[in-house]
Amino acid sequence: WTSAAVETKLKRSVFPGRFFFCPYVLILVEKIFSGLLKLSGALAETKVLAFSASLRPWTSAAVPDGSVLLRNRRGRRWTAMHVEAASEVQGRKQQDSDVDAVESGDKLAALDDEAFEQHIEDTWQAFRALGCPKFVCAPMVDGSELPFRMLVRRYQVQLAYSPMLHAASFNFARNYPEIHFTTCPEDRPLVVQFAANDPDVLIQAAKQVQGVCDAVDINLGCPQRIARRGHYGAFLQDEWPLVSRLVHTAHHLLSVPVWCKIRIFNDVERTVAYARMIERAGCSLLAVHGRTREQKGHNTGLANWDTIAAVKAALRIPVYANGNVRSRYDVEECLRQTGCDGVMSAEPLLRNPRLFSGEVDPPPFQLAREYLAELRQYPVLPGMARMHLFKILEERLGGDPMLCGKLATANGLSEFEQAIMEIEHSLNQRGTVSPAPLMSDQPAAPTAESNDLLTDSIFISSS
Repeated sequence: WTSAAVETKLKRSVFPGRFFFCPYVLILVEKIFSGLLKLSGALAETKVLAFSASLRPWTSAAVPDGSVLLRNRRGRRWTAMHVEAASEVQGRKQQDSDVDAVESGDKLAALDDEAFEQHIEDTWQAFRALGCPKFVCAPMVDGSELPFRMLVRRYQVQLAYSPMLHAASFNFARNYPEIHFTTCPEDRPLVVQFAANDPDVLIQAAKQVQGVCDAVDINLGCPQRIARRGHYGAFLQDEWPLVSRLVHTAHHLLSVPVWCKIRIFNDVERTVAYARMIERAGCSLLAVHGRTREQKGHNTGLANWDTIAAVKAALRIPVYANGNVRSRYDVEECLRQTGCDGVMSAEPLLRNPRLFSGEVDPPPFQLAREYLAELRQYPVLPGMARMHLFKILEERLGGDPMLCGKLATANGLSEFEQAIMEIEHSLNQRGTVSPAPLMSDQPAAPTAESNDLLTDSIFISSS
């Protein structure tokens, strides 16, 4: 604990940057907080998020790692940064408790034989009610948001996932649900995915969306560094008691089916055992990404369809395959080799939203305009929209600084449209692309409301 650390936390959580605090005030505040920490030993053992709603303005909550979470004077909820910090602390505590549980021989949460048989019957009945969807838009952080989901649904996507949502942030962070999750009546079938490491927090978040979706998915496959810090996603792979509790609790307390998405282990038998444990806990559909959690970034490599096939052969619930799907041919081959009930695509679908329809090289500028048409009806943050346009036009842009700069500096629907037009015109002059065909269903001019939402929103980059 230093004055600098206190100053940083104060500036980030409560005070506008224009305020200045002399060192003496910071030292005084530091001493006060240090005293509070000494008096809050019992409080530190309590889950931070559980009592956040009862905190009064200008009060602080001590957490085990010695940091202090402040609430602002207007009584607003914690920011996403605070929730992430608290979640990381909880994750470390949960990991320690799960290690102890395994060492003490703690049993996994599971359905009994009679309940399991009924679960299997209900699972297939619900899956058939959805139409047994085979072509799936995978969950992507800031990528599978509403306008993109509506775009890919035009081209044979039969089911779509929401972006990964952090359950704790969804419950406690100001404006998080409104920014990161929107839907509409036509956005079905829809699966909402949450990242969580606490059953209570997961249930609280999932109950807020179960009325507007067809299933809730638990993210057990995110391999990124933020998942390691927050202790969720693929970094729950080794805590089977915790995973089983998450699935089992959600199965009993939610009104919609509980799905899960996992990554594989290097060992096939361990992967199969892990999948069976999740199934027995109450999972109704398992999506399997055929890569390990170490396969990411420059070390992505190929997905292992053989391991996915082994999981499908061992389970009685529907299974989706994920990985190595870059064309309609890959889709058919994956279904044939794995025997899965469906295939999902993520990154390749960003570049080619018509992937499942079989188009190999669709006109990118037409796709960009189609995405902007959806964006006009369903506004999202500029950063999300910009990411999609970069992905769709990636090959045409070719890393050209001038062309990329036009798109990078656009901030709002009308500016995006202008940038697309200018980029296409520049490429036409160079003779590298033909004009995009006119769309017969060209929408009306953008409304002031949609432009304001795009322009005034805080930029959040995709990850």
